[in-house]
Amino acid sequence: MKKDKLYFTVILGITLVGIIIVSCEKTKTFPAIKSPVPCEYPVITDFECDEPSHPITGALTTITNPVSGGVNTSTNVGEYTDDAIEAWDNLTIDYETTIDLTTNNQLKFKFYSLKSVQVLAKLEGEGGINKEIWSDFSQENIWQEYSFDFSESIGEEYTKLLLFFNPTVGNGMDTYYIDDLLFEAK
Repeated sequence: MKKDKLYFTVILGITLVGIIIVSCEKTKTFPAIKSPVPCEYPVITDFECDEPSHPITGALTTITNPVSGGVNTSTNVGEYTDDAIEAWDNLTIDYETTIDLTTNNQLKFKFYSLKSVQVLAKLEGEGGINKEIWSDFSQENIWQEYSFDFSESIGEEYTKLLLFFNPTVGNGMDTYYIDDLLFEAK
């Protein structure tokens, strides 16, 4: 009896799979499997791509642009939340290989903050080589375009880019918005 049930179940399963295949072939409709579309270097992320060109770690999520206007009318932006625990919380972009700054050595992005803060852009490499560039204090409640000139770092073996928003300050949970993060030529 058990063999009959098993036999019937197997035959029924094969029949159903056959019906589905024949149905799909007739309509030429097969379930779509979409692969994520990453941003392409030198764009790290514009938050419109499915994923960044290089892995980003930190408290960053893609959201609908909450303050569209001015220099940033993009649909999506990145929302970064500083957890108020560590003064040196950051976004880390890991290239896993040497960042080629030969041509594209200007780090650029758009930034929005509810309060005036500084941004620190830092390149890190093996053996403790680092290059830091601090921004001026941001304006409040307006999208701004930031540019960090890393042309003096051509030929160095940096593998990571770190962004610190309001570094050295560890009190208060703050939210910042970022968009169109990329390296470009001078």
